Amino acid sequence: MLKFRQTISKYKKIRTSLPKEVLIFFVFFVISTFLWFLYTLSKPHEDDLIFSIHYKNFPPNYVLTQSLPKTLHLRVKDIGFNLLLNDYYHSNKVVDIDMKNRFNSDEKPFYLTYKDLRKSILSQIGQTATIINFSPRYILVAYDRLSQKVLPVKFVGNINLYQQYTLSGEIQIKPKQVKVYGSKSVLDTMKAAYTKPVELMDLNATKNLRVDIDLKNNIIALPRQVDVLIPVELFTEKTIAVPVDEQNFPRNIQLRTFPATVNVTFLVGLSHFQEVNADNIQVYLEYNAIIKNKKGKQKVSVQPLVPYISNIRVSPDAVEYIMEEKNGRNHD
Repeated sequence: MLKFRQTISKYKKIRTSLPKEVLIFFVFFVISTFLWFLYTLSKPHEDDLIFSIHYKNFPPNYVLTQSLPKTLHLRVKDIGFNLLLNDYYHSNKVVDIDMKNRFNSDEKPFYLTYKDLRKSILSQIGQTATIINFSPRYILVAYDRLSQKVLPVKFVGNINLYQQYTLSGEIQIKPKQVKVYGSKSVLDTMKAAYTKPVELMDLNATKNLRVDIDLKNNIIALPRQVDVLIPVELFTEKTIAVPVDEQNFPRNIQLRTFPATVNVTFLVGLSHFQEVNADNIQVYLEYNAIIKNKKGKQKVSVQPLVPYISNIRVSPDAVEYIMEEKNGRNHD
């Protein structure tokens, strides 16, 4: 409070120390300056404006062969008030250019002129403004037509599951296919569209992801992203008896194995524990492997037929066998 009083006291001393004529001059100077400013703003003036150019609705099956300008420079003339208000209300000036339906299959370049930009420009500088000059005078659009191809999407990732957790099914991707655009020579070498690599550590719950398609060699993909579902759940161990089957055997040869069934132990998610059975796992001896071996005992091959079982172990992992012709004779 004391400081405030001291400040007021100093102000009064300064005011009383100034001659009355000086104060009157100062007031009239401020008024005249303000009137001069208003008069000046009421007169026409020129100003330089810069617009950012936004190209939209590019068709995906065409590619530009040269870059397009990103800014448009205008020299305009208008009343000072209008120019001042325009700078205040339109500080970020953008020209939108719709590229839809401008490209032709004959791949001939075309030009964008002031006629294409006029509506967007006038909406931001006002109807009273006069455009004295602008640069560039036109925009050349040169392009090539791209080939297209529909490809399946493949997930790329390193998934590390937390202890006692497993995948409860196949990794799901939506959409399963994407349409890609690019040069024909590159598309001919592509068999699938791959996602950008994903790394997930200590995963202990089902995960939903939105992943970008990995685009290389100027390839365009639509859509550019896919949704990935990674189903995860707790697992447990299960053991079932599975008969030993035969594979690639001649029709006149019959296989007998000892034992006829083996115990298969595997990890399975809790949601599939009850449903998984011997029909979901194939245990077999392959004819050509037996012919090469000729020892009377052969290691079995195992093939899971569903995606939600893992870490398969077989006991015994090898069986004795006899091959018989179907007329009853043994086949060595």
